[in-house]
Amino acid sequence: MTKKSIIIWAILILVVIIGGFWYVNNNQKSKIKNQKQVEQQVTNEKVETAREDDQEQDDENIKELKVENDTSGWKEYCNEEYGFCLKYPRDWFCGGIALDPKSIDNIFCAPEKFEVIYYEGKYNGGGIMIYVDHAKRIYDNIDQYGIISKTLIGKSYNIQFTVFPSQDKKIENIIFPLLLDSFSFTK
Repeated sequence: MTKKSIIIWAILILVVIIGGFWYVNNNQKSKIKNQKQVEQQVTNEKVETAREDDQEQDDENIKELKVENDTSGWKEYCNEEYGFCLKYPRDWFCGGIALDPKSIDNIFCAPEKFEVIYYEGKYNGGGIMIYVDHAKRIYDNIDQYGIISKTLIGKSYNIQFTVFPSQDKKIENIIFPLLLDSFSFTK
């Protein structure tokens, strides 16, 4: 073999080796690209399914909320002495607590199966205390124990609402706002 043919064969072998590396490299890049596209498609399908599930859940929550926001079946509590009325759920009780024997300054509304439970460093009861405040103080806050306070201002006294925390967030998020909305001064 001549020197010239050895060089040609060496170049030819080198070209085949380089071509082989190029082919394998591009083939792997193509496989990786295809795998990423498949993974992205699966992710997109999961996201779309989750969105559809969320939409269905939102629709169910809206239907449930509409039913829960219906106060037509609620009972009514009226206090003639202080001149106000409010509505409360049918399966609740609502009545006066006499701190002063001459008048009822506190009204307590709660589920019929009401009980005070202490958990996680907080009292859990889910009741709503309505206090006639002759000093006309204003409390609109949530304290460190999760107790929500809201004041409605009257002519000669304020009405202080206090919601005691509950594991049933429906009391704070649905019932309490509806109870406030139903409240009206009659004098």
